[in-house]
Parts: sequence; C-alpha cells; structure tokens
Amino acid sequence: MIRIPWAALIVLVMSLAFLPARPTMPGADLDASWGSVLLAAARQSWQFGPDIAFTYGPLGHLAVLEFDPDVFWWSVGLRAMLGVACGWGYHVISRGAGLSAPVSTGLLCLLLTPTFASFDTPWLLPAMLWPFVATSQDRRARQAAIGLAVAVGLVALVKFTTFALAMTLAALLLVDDAGRRRFPFASLTCVLTVGVTWVLCGQSPAHVLTWVRVSADLSSGFSEAMSTGTGPYQVRELLVFGAAATMVLAAPLVRWYTGPTTWREVVHPALALALVVFMQFKLGFVRQDAHVTAAFFAMPLVAVLAVMPLLPRRLPRDVRAFAVAVVLVAFAAYAYGLRRHFDRAAPPDHARAWLALQRHAIAALIRPTATHQQLSADRAAALDALRQTLPLPPMDGTVDVYGHHQGVVLAHPVVYRPRPVFQSYAAYTPALAARNRAHLADPAGPRHVLFDAETIDHRYPLMDDAASLPVLWSHFDVVGVVGPFVHFARRSAPRPYTLVEGPVTHAPLSAWMDVPGGDTPIWATVTVERSWLGRLAAVLYKLPPVVIDVSTADGVQREFRLIRAVGPTGFVASPLVSTPAHVVDLLAGRPPDAARQVRRWRVRPTWSWAYAEEMQVRFSPLPVPAR
Repeated sequence: MIRIPWAALIVLVMSLAFLPARPTMPGADLDASWGSVLLAAARQSWQFGPDIAFTYGPLGHLAVLEFDPDVFWWSVGLRAMLGVACGWGYHVISRGAGLSAPVSTGLLCLLLTPTFASFDTPWLLPAMLWPFVATSQDRRARQAAIGLAVAVGLVALVKFTTFALAMTLAALLLVDDAGRRRFPFASLTCVLTVGVTWVLCGQSPAHVLTWVRVSADLSSGFSEAMSTGTGPYQVRELLVFGAAATMVLAAPLVRWYTGPTTWREVVHPALALALVVFMQFKLGFVRQDAHVTAAFFAMPLVAVLAVMPLLPRRLPRDVRAFAVAVVLVAFAAYAYGLRRHFDRAAPPDHARAWLALQRHAIAALIRPTATHQQLSADRAAALDALRQTLPLPPMDGTVDVYGHHQGVVLAHPVVYRPRPVFQSYAAYTPALAARNRAHLADPAGPRHVLFDAETIDHRYPLMDDAASLPVLWSHFDVVGVVGPFVHFARRSAPRPYTLVEGPVTHAPLSAWMDVPGGDTPIWATVTVERSWLGRLAAVLYKLPPVVIDVSTADGVQREFRLIRAVGPTGFVASPLVSTPAHVVDLLAGRPPDAARQVRRWRVRPTWSWAYAEEMQVRFSPLPVPAR
C-alpha cells in the first residue's frame, strides 16, 4: 500500500497557489502603470519614504503580476517561501482540529479558489494563520509559528496594510507569550525579518520611520479621497458581509462557553480574527467596486480557521453544527460576491478557471527556461507596442509623469525619476502634496515633465496634485503636446510667481456661491471641516464623496468630486481644464470658451452630519507667468 505524504502534499498545493500562474505584460492603464513603477523601484533600489510614497512597500513588486525578467525569479522564490510557511501552518491547524489528512487536503483545495482569486487576500493569508498556530497548545506548532512569523515579516513589506497588521499581531502575541512566561520567539522573528528584509531590499534603516509616516498619511487619507458612494446594492453587500462576519466572530465565543479552554486560547485568536476581518472590510468596502471581492472571497478561509477548534468530537453536536453553519454562510457570501461582480459566474465556473491557471503554473514550472524565454519575448513585444502607440521625442535628463499613465512612458528608454507620490490622484493630503511640490521645485528634480490632465472618479479638473502646479508653471516651459501629455522642460531660472490672495468667505455648505473673475483664471481654496462623527466614520468605514456642483457661463450645470483634504491647498476653480489643449490655452493666457467658465458653484456633502455646517472659501486671481 502506497503511503501518501499528506503534509508534504498540503505544502506543495499551497506553494503552487502562491506562484504567479500567468504573468501579465506591461500596459498603460492605471493599475499596470503603478505596477511598472514598483518594478522599476525594485530594480533600482529606490528608497521608500524619501523617493517613493505609495500604499505598497519595498516588496510591493511581489503583488505585481507583470513579468519582469530582472525580478521574476526572486518573486517566484519569495512566493514559494510564503506558500511553504502557510501550508505548514494550515497542516498544524487542521491536525489540531482532528481533521484527517485527506479531508484537510481536500478542504484546502476548496478554500484556495476564492482566497487566491482576490488580489489582496493572499498577502493577508500568513497573518490569518499565524495567531491560530502561535497560540496552539500543540508542541509541534512552535516550529510552524516561527515559519509563519518569517512569512508575516515578508508580507509586511509588500503593502502598508499588511505591515500594520503584522506589527499589531506581533504585539498581541508578545503579550500572549508574556502571559505564558515563555520567550517570544515568533514575535521577535517577525520583527527581525522585517528589519533584515528591509536592508536586503537596498533600503536604508534611517528611512524606516519616514516610510511608516508617509504610508500612514496615505492610508489615513484613502478612506475619504478614494471612497465610492453607497447605493442600494452597496447596502446589500454590507448586510451580506456583516452577517457572515458576525457569525465568524461568534465562533471563538462559542468555544469559550462550551469547551474546557483557557482565556488566552480564545481571547488572543479572537482579537486577531477581528483585526483580520476589519482589514478585509476596509480593503473591500472603501471603494466597494471589484475591491469588495477581497472581503467576500476571504470569508470561507477566515470562517474555517475560526471554527476548526469547534470540530473535535469532544464538543457537543450542536456546536459542531454551528461550525458547519458558519462555513456555509461564509461560502454563501463568497458566492454572492462572485455573482455580483463577475457577470453572475457560478462558483464551479470560477473554480474551473482557477484550476486552469494552476495547471498553467505547473506547466511553466516543468519548463522554466522555455517559459522565461517566452515571457521575455512577450514582454519585448508589449513594450514595442506601447512605444508605437505613443512615440516620444528625445529627452535628455530625467523625466517625470503627471497623471496615471506612467506605463506608456516607461516603455521608452527614458531616465524616469518621479515625484514621491508618482500617480497624481494619490497626492490627496497636504503633507503628500507638499512632498511632491518640494521635489519639483528642487533644481535636482526632473528636467522634463509629461503632464496628463486626466483624473479619476470624476474629480474636479486639475485638482490632482494641484499644490505643485504653480511650481510646474513657473519652473518649466511648454515644449509641445505629445498624445495625452503636455511636454514641459525645466527653465534655467524660474519665472516670478506671486499669488495675491483674495478675502476669505464663510458660507454654509450646500449653498450656491458666485465665482468671480469671468474669463480670468481663478485659484480657489476650500476648507470643509469634519465633525467628530465624520472623523469616526472615516476610521471605522469611509466618507462618501463631497460634490461640487458648478454652473458655467453657457448655463450648463455639471457635477464633480471635491477631495476635501486637497481643498485648503488650492486648485484651479475656473476655467475647467481637462485636455492638453486646455492646459496650453491656460498658460498662454487665452480666454476660455463659455462652457469652461465657472460662474457659480456649491459644495454639497453626501452625509451632511459628517461635516461642520460652515465652510471657508477663498477666490484669488491666478497669475499666469509671462511667457
């Protein structure tokens, strides 16, 4: 009789799931562009914090699906390490729950489909497993906890969300070890892994705090600047997720009341579980578009981890029935999210598609050299296609790109040196905007700037990274228009630029105001303060968009989104500027047509209770530097 090494099989299955099944090629859209920039940062060891500020960290390229021959095998190796640690941890948890090896393996295969179909969930998986293994009474779980601590330390540098989760869990397990009077091997291993990996990624230890501070600023502003509205179907999604989360979080309490167990075996895993569920909630429901799958698709795995301690036969039958019900509800939430966001595809169809990707990954591993050669050829063809889509003129020196189409520029042999917040829409707090402004004003900054006025989420035109625009206009000359970009070149000396500020006006929210100036360009600052309820909502959930309704000289009324934190730093209120031709006309001093002259506006919050009743507005004539 052949004896199957089930533990090794579980580790192998998990490792295969972590490998990049089908790498993508370079592209020009928003997501492909930030992925290309993270890969460039990895190749050139840019310093996270001072040089680059994004929601990802030095290992952020692990989450990028784009193929890059310089980092591909490093990515494969690190992903395989994560898979081994997670597979080992899952095996320990399932064995402690009394599951047979074949059942445990089959359950893992079932869980991996929804877990790895989401973009964000795999990077939270080590943190999901770690508390359950680290607090286990199984003496053989100790080694698995150390392996998971290393995995958590690695994923901590993939994304700032996982960093915050990792440090919180490390502190929680440190307290648990202190209560048990044992040395905190796992917590210290996690922290040490973060530090060593940071240095191995070419990062200076002096920049750790800068990265944490900048990333915290990005994260704090995300819930408001990047949120989407809440309509009827979003409310249904909230209710479905809330019901599933409530049942999952009740599982540790059921264990507390029904089984002989210590409080540490319940409280610490329960707190960790609540933290993971909250992170999934924030990841999925701030934007509440396809990101919501991160919340729904993680539910089956989180539910199984929560109820495994309820499965041993020594517990009452009704408790085990409750455990099965929790898992079924979690899978129902997953099915709901799948049907809601993926053209009503049934879960079996989703599973078949995922298994096809895994077969592709296995085939690639069997022929690594041929796979690498084919991917390299595909990458070269994709880059050539991007260059043909947008030919660029020769540019000596460094280049920066405004907007979110960096990918098409990186396809060219340019020396790309971006502002720290390299995609303009993400400079959504005063501190982030100030960093970009200082970088652009520095004489050692970029020699050329390709400016794209396109924005996202129907924001007010030219609001993205608006604080740096006066520097751009005074320190650079317009060279021409290249596709969607206005090409600027740095001057030998900046032009004089002085903004004569107008008076501050106090006005109630949602009231119409006249915008002065006629066809004269107007710079506006808008200060809208949050109430204490608004600040609480931003932390626990999100704040939906604040809207600016504008009425132009042609009598047409339009609606745009105001980024509240950007308002006090100022932006171009009139004229409306959304194309390269509009930018050139503005800087040339040409009067805008009536359709772009803003005559009246009002600032209208979706949730009025989340803000103060009065706002402060200042309109100032915008000085266009003489050319």
